[in-house]
Formats: sequence, C-alpha cells, structure tokens
Amino acid sequence: MEAEKSTQHQSDLAAYRRRYNRLILAFKLFFISLALITLAIITYLIQSESSSSSLRIYNPIAAATESGKFNHSLQSAADELQRAASLTNSASCRQGLQIATLHLREAIRISQKPSEEQRVQMGNWITAAEEIIDSCLDDPSAAPDGRLRAALVGAAADLRDRGVFLMSRRAKMLRGLWKAVSDVILENMIVVCACALQMLFVFFLFWTIIKSR
Repeated sequence: MEAEKSTQHQSDLAAYRRRYNRLILAFKLFFISLALITLAIITYLIQSESSSSSLRIYNPIAAATESGKFNHSLQSAADELQRAASLTNSASCRQGLQIATLHLREAIRISQKPSEEQRVQMGNWITAAEEIIDSCLDDPSAAPDGRLRAALVGAAADLRDRGVFLMSRRAKMLRGLWKAVSDVILENMIVVCACALQMLFVFFLFWTIIKSR
C-alpha cells in the first residue's frame, strides 16, 4: 500500500514537474517573442525617423542652386564655342563647334526635368563637345589666333566635370530609389516577423495548456 502511494506520489510529482517545465517554456517563449517584437518596432521607428531626417536634410534651394550652376556653365561654354566658331579658319572645326553649340543649348533647355534617356544624351553631347574642342586645339590651322584658343580653353573649363555632375545626379536618384525599396522591404519584413512570432507564441501557449491537463 505504501509502495503504491509512493509510486503515485512520484508519478504526480513527475507530472507536476512536466507541467511546470512547460509553463516555464511558455513564459520564456512569451518574453522572447515580446523582446523580438519590441526590437522590430524600435527598428521600424528608427528607420522611419532616419527617412524623415533625410527628407528634412534635403534642401530644394541648394538643389536649385546646383542646377543653376550647371546651366550657367553650359551657357558660358555655348557662348565661348559660338565665339570660337566665328574665329576659326577651319571649316570642319567651325562646323563641329556650331553643332556642339546647338547641342549645349538644347541640353540647357531640357536640363530642368530630363528623362533618363535625355540625361544620357546630355552627357553624350558634353563629351562630344569636349572632343571637338580638343581636336580644334590640336589643329594648328584651326586655332592660329590667341583669342580662338582662349575661347576654346574657356569652353573646356566650363564643361569640365559637367558630365560628372550628371552622373552624380543619376547616382543620387538611384540611391534614393534603392532606399525607398529597402524601406518597403524592411517594413514588410517587420510586419511578417511580428505576426509569425505572435502566431508561434499562441500555438505554444495552446500546446502548453492542452499538455498541462
């Protein structure tokens, strides 16, 4: 009789310990899930604050000033090339300078809100103008006059790094696009992870309750 009571007591104690361990596991899972959800929310808030800060840092006046400098450089280069075309003795150089002048003026016209194709075209026009200037400077018969050389050198100085400016604007646009996409992905991942953790916790909670009976 005593042996049966002892066996029953040990069985009850073992069952109690199993229920206790399951409850401890459930609480651990609950706190882990709560910590992960809190971390996900904090990460989302930090990311949102970073995006808001980026928007506040953006200065449309500075962007307009930078674009204005770009247009001013192209306008100055076009004027210098037009003056050089009237001074050169070479027909081929004159024709090239006139075409480059037209292209630069067209680039100024479309520079406010250019499409990606137009941006590439503007870069090609600037590169072509620089090549024409170099060819005219290398041709002694095309640039015998000091005034002509000065005009060509001035135009080259105005065009310097303008192509780099176009590429930097494109790079900024791509970085902005990538940031927007990554923000959307991060937000969706946070929502999915939070829902998955909640479902996991509910599942283990029901499992623990059922097993504890």
